[in-house]
Amino acid sequence: MVRVVTSTLRLWLLALSWTALACGDLEDFGGTYGGPIVKGSFVRSCFSDTTQATLVFEPDRALPRDDGLQGTPNTLSTSDGVFQQTPLEPIRSLSNDHLSLLDFPGPQRLRNYLLLARPSEGPLAGRDAVVVVSLLASEDVEVRVMARTADGTAACAASPDGTEIAPPTEGGAREYFGFFRMKKQ
Repeated sequence: MVRVVTSTLRLWLLALSWTALACGDLEDFGGTYGGPIVKGSFVRSCFSDTTQATLVFEPDRALPRDDGLQGTPNTLSTSDGVFQQTPLEPIRSLSNDHLSLLDFPGPQRLRNYLLLARPSEGPLAGRDAVVVVSLLASEDVEVRVMARTADGTAACAASPDGTEIAPPTEGGAREYFGFFRMKKQ
């Protein structure tokens, strides 16, 4: 019985030390990241398969602050102009919800952030986009973008053969979804 308790205690201490190490490593994720959209229509809608994204990111700016001040925001830009240094805003109540622990299959994630972006220009101008920033153990970053236009008047990017990538939804809006894999620049 003592061996079981001792082994369990050792495992808990090991897990705690790994957690503390991972939390401390998040500061290393500050900087500028860039990379292409993942090709494949199953992970891309309304973005061209040649779209590149740039993320300027500091982990402490991805969490809401108690004093209400955020400082310089994280930003997202895409080569197609859908996002142009668009600020990424933390969702205040999400930091107290289990949804903030959301994870995806694939590479080991140290932390996921759910943020909102509201472009001031382009097809998503004035619309909220949900942006998921995943910090990976490999020190790379994955970014997922999800949004819907107000109506079908804002066209999506065209495919290389000139056809539109995503037709309007039943209600006439167009759905944007992009999955980007990024490396520190």
